[in-house]
Amino acid sequence: MDEDRDEEKPDWWVKNQRTRRDMDLPEYTPPRFADGVYTHEVAPVLEAQLGCDIQFAGLDPRYPEDWYVRIDGEAQFRVGRRRDDAGNTV
Repeated sequence: MDEDRDEEKPDWWVKNQRTRRDMDLPEYTPPRFADGVYTHEVAPVLEAQLGCDIQFAGLDPRYPEDWYVRIDGEAQFRVGRRRDDAGNTV
C-alpha cells in the first residue's frame, strides 16, 4: 500500500510529498490561506461561480515577494505570503 496515497489528495500533492520524503525534507503542505484553507480548494469554486480563471502568481517569485491574484491572466491585486516552519507557503 502506498503510504502517501490519500483519496482526498490530488496527484500533484502526493508527488510532492514523495519528493520531499525522498530528499529528507519536512512534510509538504500546499499553499493555504492564514485560516488553513487550501488555495486549491477555494480557487476552483470561485472560478465556477464567477466564470473566470484564478491563479496565484509571483511577478518576482523570489521569497518573500508577495503574490498577485491573476484573474483571466491579468494581475488584479497582491496577497502577502510567508513560509511556515517546514518551508510551505501560507
